[in-house]
Amino acid sequence: MKNLLSLSLLLLLFSCNSSVDWEERRGDWEPFRSHHIQYKQVDYLNSPYARHLVDHQGEQALDFMKSLDLFSIAFENDGLLITGFLIQPKGAKNTPVIVFHRGGNRDLGLLKVMTMMDPLAEFALKGYSVVAINYRGNSASQGADEFGGKDVNDLSYLLQSLNSLPGLDATRVALLGISRGGMMCYQLMKQRPNVKAVAIIGGLSNLLTNREFHPEMKEVFEELIPGYAERPEEVLKERSVFYWTEALPEIPLLLFHGRQDVHIDVNDSRALVKKLQARNYPIQYYEYDDNHGVTAHREEVMELIMQHFDKHLDMPPSTAQIH
Repeated sequence: MKNLLSLSLLLLLFSCNSSVDWEERRGDWEPFRSHHIQYKQVDYLNSPYARHLVDHQGEQALDFMKSLDLFSIAFENDGLLITGFLIQPKGAKNTPVIVFHRGGNRDLGLLKVMTMMDPLAEFALKGYSVVAINYRGNSASQGADEFGGKDVNDLSYLLQSLNSLPGLDATRVALLGISRGGMMCYQLMKQRPNVKAVAIIGGLSNLLTNREFHPEMKEVFEELIPGYAERPEEVLKERSVFYWTEALPEIPLLLFHGRQDVHIDVNDSRALVKKLQARNYPIQYYEYDDNHGVTAHREEVMELIMQHFDKHLDMPPSTAQIH
């Protein structure tokens, strides 16, 4: 049953303590079954994020949250405990699904209540269910982060198991990714899932050029990617859609990139778009004089993503208010 997840447990789930007792963590859930995702309701109105809103904006700032349900989710894959969130309208029935792919690595970019409420709640307010997991290898999910390696298996498992979650229509699914999450979207697309549309913001598409553009990533690759020391170009190309665009099925793709992005070179997105357009791939590309997350153009970007998903997931025209 959907028991309320206490605030103390929620904070434990997202602490950055590297010495996690995973057996104790598993005790918070029933025994796991194959292709089944468990879920528990989160008392997000008492979360640190909600208190922050009240302190800065007053009680009325919580009004939008009261029309939504937030669940903590968990499943076992490859013997590992993987956790995440589901947010959807209260009493959701047969809602289309957006699977969100976060950026970062390990605990950097870890999903929290705040992530689900800002900005992902905007999609739930429109009538979508949004599902997101913390890739394996951090204080929320067991295992080792391979930065586009076996961690992709967890996303595949999630897609194959969506039917076990409440209130959603697993035949109408879209992918949304940002930064590293773009790379994860491309990896999933290559597996030819039953996905209707994809949108990516500042996505990682070429790890070889990114290593030169953002030298700090070399250390991340060395620490996380198996085989990097022996076969650096090979393992980076395996994770770089630019080198295998022909493997992508024709799923309508919407891309955004900022020209001031200091993490991922806008020229990588330009090169990918040029390659895909040469084969008449169904792609739309928007470029802004903006940063990595195109945050100065957030309202326009969110509206374009809404329109893209509405069209391909058979939703009525977007009427959601962007917060």
